[in-house]
Amino acid sequence: MTQRKLQQIVNKWQAILRLQDWEVEAVAVQAEYTDLIDGNTGLCERRTNHHIARITIAVKQSAEKVEEDVLHELLHVKLAPLWALHLNLRSLLGSSAQELATSCWTDTEEPFINDLVQALLGVHGYGC
Repeated sequence: MTQRKLQQIVNKWQAILRLQDWEVEAVAVQAEYTDLIDGNTGLCERRTNHHIARITIAVKQSAEKVEEDVLHELLHVKLAPLWALHLNLRSLLGSSAQELATSCWTDTEEPFINDLVQALLGVHGYGC
């Protein structure tokens, strides 16, 4: 998949998710994974205060999987204000409580996003 096609997919889902106030840069990695250690196929970096995000997607996979990964990473962008709130509240805790809070967030956020991806793809006719 080309960089241009990836950006088109990002633009489509960015509009659906009402993230037009964010500047989202899509980076196509011509590989099967963005992270060989963890086997990730997508990555999201975001600056909530500036509404800037970069999503990196491994594009040597099926078009359906690329679309799923784009949506997954854009949902991280959509939840960025909640992540910022989490970080602010976490700063009030002791170090062991901070680790627990972050672990709880991660354990909750990823399955939640995965469920939303499947629901949104289904609603938009992608048969999951």
